[in-house]
Amino acid sequence: MAATQALSGAVIKAPSAGTVAQVSVTTGGSATAGSDAIVLVAPGTTTIELSTTSSQVAKLKVGQKAEVSPAGSAKTYTGRVTRIGQVPSTDTSGSSTYPVTITLEQQDLDLLTGAAAAVNVVVGSATHVLTVPTSAVSDGSVEVYDGGTISRARVTTSLVGQTRTVVTSGLKAGQKVVLADASTALPTTDSTTTNTRGGSFGGGSFGGASVGGPGGD
Repeated sequence: MAATQALSGAVIKAPSAGTVAQVSVTTGGSATAGSDAIVLVAPGTTTIELSTTSSQVAKLKVGQKAEVSPAGSAKTYTGRVTRIGQVPSTDTSGSSTYPVTITLEQQDLDLLTGAAAAVNVVVGSATHVLTVPTSAVSDGSVEVYDGGTISRARVTTSLVGQTRTVVTSGLKAGQKVVLADASTALPTTDSTTTNTRGGSFGGGSFGGASVGGPGGD
């Protein structure tokens, strides 16, 4: 029984068909966790390596759909999660990340190795639900505008997307929510913003769930 379990644990599955170009381990040898034991060349296949946190990787499953947007391009490519690493890498600050591989569905793409990209992985979906702009939700509540007055309402949410968040209780369809604090001064020309969702082919980033609006698919 123990031998059977050991054999099943020794099976290595490639994310796509290809040709073995390099083997870095030998019979009776050992491999370091996180190192490349076998290099596989898959003609025409494009993969993206992501570094995800423990909370992010807990939401991922092999086969989930992903959308990849190369930096500087208006085009978006579709792909799937094909591998989720179980051994984390730890940086000098003590933070651990897990490697995740996204394989694009389209073949023979003219994309540069190491090029920057943004990645959005769909970890859940919903239809015929009540949603509000994600920017309206703060600390489990939203500000509701009614008849010239603004009041704060506690809400219960489920799926959270880049632009929409599903609300399961606390609001009714048709209510108006506040997206910005009108008492806050507008940003000046000296203000800057930082986009933390950037990534690259060989080191991308993880995005939130993709959520549809009311009555959407």
